[in-house]
Amino acid sequence: MNIALHSSDIWPILEKGFPKGIPGARQIGAQPNLIASLTGGVMAKVNPIQVQKFLGGMDYPASKDEIVDHAKSKGADENVMDVLEQLPEDDYQTPADVSKAIGKIE
Repeated sequence: MNIALHSSDIWPILEKGFPKGIPGARQIGAQPNLIASLTGGVMAKVNPIQVQKFLGGMDYPASKDEIVDHAKSKGADENVMDVLEQLPEDDYQTPADVSKAIGKIE
């Protein structure tokens, strides 16, 4: 059985968990491993809140390279780093700009 899901289809589930009452469903919360399993092992998205944890203390505006370096210095995991490295080369004015750009990554 093939299931074609776009990351935007599963994002609400990952943020809030499966709705109650779906037979066989369990509350999962935000689980990056589920995204990876549904996308063939490719981590397509990370929770923006998770990313922002590693961007605390960042001075804005900031370039992509500055954001990547800052997250790395804060101990960002491989999934977060993979996503940040996919950001467009740009100057980001606020943390919200970073989150918006992450949301556009396919």
